[in-house]
This record gives sequence, C-alpha cells and structure tokens, in this order.
Amino acid sequence: MHYYFVIIGDIVQSRKIKNRAEVQQKLNLVLKKLTDEEAEVFLSPPTLTIGDEFQAVLKTTHKLFSIIHRFEIDLHPVQIRFGLGLGNISTPLNTQAAIGMDGSAFHHARTAIEQARQQNRKYLLISESTATQIEVSLALLLNWIDLSLQSWGIDKIKILQLHRQGKRQKEIAALLNISQPAVSQHINKPLFNLLIETERFLENKLNEFLKA
Repeated sequence: MHYYFVIIGDIVQSRKIKNRAEVQQKLNLVLKKLTDEEAEVFLSPPTLTIGDEFQAVLKTTHKLFSIIHRFEIDLHPVQIRFGLGLGNISTPLNTQAAIGMDGSAFHHARTAIEQARQQNRKYLLISESTATQIEVSLALLLNWIDLSLQSWGIDKIKILQLHRQGKRQKEIAALLNISQPAVSQHINKPLFNLLIETERFLENKLNEFLKA
C-alpha cells in the first residue's frame, strides 16, 4: 500500500474572532505564499476548504514542523490546530488544489482535527494502523511536542523556527530585535534541543512511510 500524508489546519474558535474577514484574508496570503515558496513539499498545495479550514497533501514530511510553525507565527495571535492523517488516497490526485479527493488519509486527518478540537490539542496524528509499535510511538511523540509547545510564547517558537533553518544566534537576534544572550538562553536549554531532535525524528520516520 502506498501511503499519503494529509494535513488539515483549522483556526481555533474562529467564530469568536472580531476581525474574521481580515484573518481570512491573512490566511489566504499565507496559503499562497507557502504554495509559491515550498512547492516541492506538496503533492496538492494548501487549499482553503470550508469555513476557516485548509488542507494539503504532502510529498515529503521533512518540513512538516516548519510548515506548522509558519502558520502559527504568521497568523499569531490567532491560534491554529492541526489534524494529521497517514493513509491512502482512493481517487485521482489533484495536483492543483487539495480538494475533490477521498481516501483514508483524508478520513484520518478529519478525525484527528475533530479529536484535537475536543481534547484542546494543537496537533494530533491518526495513521492507517494504530496497532504497530512505531505508529503508536509517533503519535505519543507528537503528543509530547504538543504539550511542550503549548507553554511556549510566540517569540520562542520564532527562535525555534529560525534555529532549525540554520540561522546563527546573531542573525536570530537581529531578525527578532532581541539580544543575543536572550537567544542563547533559549537555544542552550536541553529541552529546546530535545524538542528539535524530536521534531526531526518524527519528520524522518513519517517520511519513511511515504517512501514505502
């Protein structure tokens, strides 16, 4: 069986947002920018579907958390939740937009976003089989990342994103208009580096399913 990876994003409590039209316009710009700048990452580009939801089919998961954190940063202070689905696609692949397709990858991502909403989670993964040890482990690791990042402010997530892009401490400090010691204080913490290692491990392991 060939695996596909579907990501569904949803604005948290979108109906309570006062400037909803402005947020939707901003979301559209982020989707377009991602499509233009990260085209090689997607089989089907990020597409607005219903309400304040968007979805995409990824060709590779090597930049999964870079994409997730980009939404979080660019749409802040609006919060986003993500449902991740690993499974099959039973219809022809639409490479122009992530709509008009069906299969367990989409069903799993939909169930994941609904469970994330119910459980107040930022990220949730459902895969084709939750019986195998590796898939259970990946879901648990994502849960750990979720719980860890829920206590992080947006500036710390920006540092994480830039550090993962290979930026040096001086560059990060200049880009965020903060001091280098402030950047160093975050980067040198064991938990910070453990989280980065866990994100990379998850990205690589998920990508192995896509190559099979």
